[in-house]
Amino acid sequence: MGSIYAGHFLIEAQKQGYSVPLGLLTSWQAYQAKQAQDWTAGSGEDTSSTQAYRLYVLAVAGKPQLGAMNRLRESGKANPQARWLLAAGYLLAGQAEAAQQTTQGLVATELNTALSEQTFSQKLGQLGLQLETLLALKKVQDAELVVQQIAAELGAGTAHNTHDLSWALLSVAHYLSSSQQPLAVQYTLDQGTATPLNSAQPLLSQLLNAQDAAFQLALRNEGDRKLYASVTQRGIAPAGNEQAEASGIDHLQAVLLDKQGNTVWDTTAATGTSTLPLQQGQDYTLNVTVTNPGTAAIKNVALSTLLPSGMEIGTASTDKPAGITYQDVRDDRVLSYFDLAAGETKTVKVKLNAAFLGEFYFPAISGEAMYQPAVRARTAGLAVKIMKVVPALPLTPTPLPQGEMG
Repeated sequence: MGSIYAGHFLIEAQKQGYSVPLGLLTSWQAYQAKQAQDWTAGSGEDTSSTQAYRLYVLAVAGKPQLGAMNRLRESGKANPQARWLLAAGYLLAGQAEAAQQTTQGLVATELNTALSEQTFSQKLGQLGLQLETLLALKKVQDAELVVQQIAAELGAGTAHNTHDLSWALLSVAHYLSSSQQPLAVQYTLDQGTATPLNSAQPLLSQLLNAQDAAFQLALRNEGDRKLYASVTQRGIAPAGNEQAEASGIDHLQAVLLDKQGNTVWDTTAATGTSTLPLQQGQDYTLNVTVTNPGTAAIKNVALSTLLPSGMEIGTASTDKPAGITYQDVRDDRVLSYFDLAAGETKTVKVKLNAAFLGEFYFPAISGEAMYQPAVRARTAGLAVKIMKVVPALPLTPTPLPQGEMG
């Protein structure tokens, strides 16, 4: 599925005038065309949405696969989302009658296709796909209703994965570009003077000169088109202010052990100090454990183990347990990717050396389901001080008095 997304991105970029390597795009088209021809409707997991999306993107690229499209339509295995995408592909291929037959009996604003781990789409992503399809089918009124649903989802304060956001924003951009009406709006910050904003483009952003405190923002639409507004705030918590949290991943624990196996630091236990003392030159082992407490599997978990800048990752530092899909070991972090079955626990071990003297910070360690941002957990960070090892003084024999022999 990822290669279809990548190809779609290249095609959209090419349409916007960006230079795309011709050989890369040609190879992608040949590969996807073969995949489309080889696809069969099996009795296992429903892959009709993936096949329909592939056929739709090939049609966008000007390479429609009508034989594969007809087989999918006639198989009777296409779910509603697949039928909408297939209809859009037919229209792009100049087959209006086939498009109408494909969508017969469907209600444009009803999303009754089960969420699929294969496509990564949650509700917002499905709305974006649906809007793109309705625009191709020129169902303007239905498209307007879906835009309102997308606006409600984006304004609900729910975390969304990048795939869903991309689909929603791409389709809304296509929807807005179909209208030539300019934007005209006034905004007032903290009951000050109204500031006009005008644009011939369908999207407009404005940096607000707001302080790091509560503020009041008022908007007035001076134009004829409906506007959708959002306020975005960004920031990074100061070191030491991160809060541990758990949502869906109930247990994320980091334990630092010395060479003798003694616990030096445990994120689930009170340290009794605001700074963790470590000895320069000493080796340590960091065990990071993640547990899925639920009754359903959590797919595509990303575990980010960031390390203090005064510590170095040892040679052959990680013991990659069975079930780790991919692991990226860098200078200052270890990134691990895996699935967690219901009730399953996995531990990633990282060997460390306290290399440099000084005061550093152990950043928060986090784990999250990459395509379900609400499923996540994070530890709190901790200050670290790496000190020089003070060697024990050798025992000096006491000299005997003169004339005595031992």
